[in-house]
Amino acid sequence: MSYIQTVLGPIEPDKLGFTLPHEHIICDYLLCRSRANRKKPQWGTYMWFDNAEVMTEELKIYREDCGGAIVDVTCYGWGRDPVALRQISKESQVHIVACTGFYVENCMPDWVKYKTVDQLAGWIEREILTGCNARQSEEVTDIKAGIIKTSVSRSTYSHLELKGLKAVAEAHMRTGMPITSHNSGSIRYEVEGGILELSYWSF
Repeated sequence: MSYIQTVLGPIEPDKLGFTLPHEHIICDYLLCRSRANRKKPQWGTYMWFDNAEVMTEELKIYREDCGGAIVDVTCYGWGRDPVALRQISKESQVHIVACTGFYVENCMPDWVKYKTVDQLAGWIEREILTGCNARQSEEVTDIKAGIIKTSVSRSTYSHLELKGLKAVAEAHMRTGMPITSHNSGSIRYEVEGGILELSYWSF
């Protein structure tokens, strides 16, 4: 793949500038099953961002500090909002790469368990080639994902996370879209210099 797919369209890699490769601009941790039915907090919290105006201003500051791009690795089941990301990118003039794929099992959409690996790979492929689903909706936008995510909440891939991983790998083979992966929660593996994470870009 010789280009980077952003929410505003494809760009050449050298147009990215300084890039933060793993951030969350719009997300909602209350969508995860372990957080279901909890009230939204009165004050800001670790993984709940839904104010596009605030995030636009944050990205403008980032831009002023020589930031060029951000990879938003929020998946569909965690409140990803491609329409908001596109508007934030337009107004802040920061390139944003939207994410497809599947986060940890606790935060996967309920329909993942009913679909085959091939069907899940096809869903990811469509988000890359045609457009992403709108926030928690069946509506398909014209905003394309630029990276695929897989995650693990256990010490090894198993259960629905293994199914998601296989779908991510298959979608990558079909599209050539890069993959990002990390472990999560209480099983974070610390390495010298920070948390172990893998991002694979193939130009």
